Amino acid sequence: MPIPEFDKSWSKEDRLAIAAARKHLESRDKMPINAAYSVTRSDKKIAVHVAYIAGYEKNGSPIYKLGGHCTVMLDKNLKTLGVLPGA
Repeated sequence: MPIPEFDKSWSKEDRLAIAAARKHLESRDKMPINAAYSVTRSDKKIAVHVAYIAGYEKNGSPIYKLGGHCTVMLDKNLKTLGVLPGA
């Protein structure tokens, strides 16, 4: 799975948002993360949805960590507003 910050299939704006969210989570958790991402935008906020990956199947499909997801809320300047935990 390519790292979204460097994957040109993502828009530049989404790559920057994912990088900001990832940096915040890695700083908070004090360790690197392996995750899948999606980005949702509104007029004033950016939501980066993060699904942590625990490992991979033999065919390369990700195995998602049970309950391992959150949403990082960013403002338009990519400042972290908060992290919403997964259910």
